[in-house]
Amino acid sequence: MEQEISQTIPLYKRILSSFIFRVIFSLSVITALYFGIGYGSSFLIVSEASGIIALAASGIVILLLYSLFFRKYEKRKVEELSPSKFPKWFTLGFLISYVLMMLSAVIFIILDAYRIKGFDWGLFVYLGFAYQFLVAVGEETIFRGVIYRMIEKKGGTLLALLISSFIFGFMHIWNPNATVWSSIAISVEAGLLLGIAYTYSGNLWLPIGIHCTWNFCIGTLLGLPVSGVYMGDGTIFSPGYNPHNPIIGGNFGPENSVIVVIFTTLISCIFIYRCIKTNKWIPFKRNNVPLEIAEENVVNR
Repeated sequence: MEQEISQTIPLYKRILSSFIFRVIFSLSVITALYFGIGYGSSFLIVSEASGIIALAASGIVILLLYSLFFRKYEKRKVEELSPSKFPKWFTLGFLISYVLMMLSAVIFIILDAYRIKGFDWGLFVYLGFAYQFLVAVGEETIFRGVIYRMIEKKGGTLLALLISSFIFGFMHIWNPNATVWSSIAISVEAGLLLGIAYTYSGNLWLPIGIHCTWNFCIGTLLGLPVSGVYMGDGTIFSPGYNPHNPIIGGNFGPENSVIVVIFTTLISCIFIYRCIKTNKWIPFKRNNVPLEIAEENVVNR
């Protein structure tokens, strides 16, 4: 019966409604928004003050267009960006990353792998946070808002974690000073944590808060490379460290450090445990679960 029905549906409609097409199309739209708006904002930056406004506004515009796109394309309420959930979950994400990176920094100092030589403060601090907010919004809407969310809805949480983490980690293989290990490390520490954070919270605010603060603490606060990229001289702490020291992650930065991988993995395990205990973990075998029920389980967390 299903075969007869499918044969009556035009081929182009079957293609347009297929899971692969919907993922690719959604990914293309959101990626274009991120790079287009992000690139456009660079022309508005003529000072630190204008940069703060331009970068923060660009992030907000991407979020608004993401909501508009999926509200029209998927004909649903975009609960993952509900404004009412922002204060709680973004703040939790901020605290998680801040505490995690401060604990890592303390261990780096104890092991004589990092030292603070000076302190500075200025508009560059807010500029750094605004920049990382834009980066976090762009990458989280792409990787958790599209790839992770859609795979989890289709194939369950474990499959979504494995696929999105692998893609996210090895996307960084082209970064300066990257290695296979650094890509594996990002897959485990960031891909896993950010993905399960989405499942636990049911929204993008938590992974955006974690991602934004993570990069800000490494680059602007500690003055270390973020995924192999130096953020420049505008840092709160003037760092002293050996760029070849594996304890601190070498030239790639703390994301390449085993210490950070251990800390983030522990946090991810806590989230996974809580997801299982609260029935937020979506099992792999869901053939008998109607799509409407699966969507409700993803959103109502």
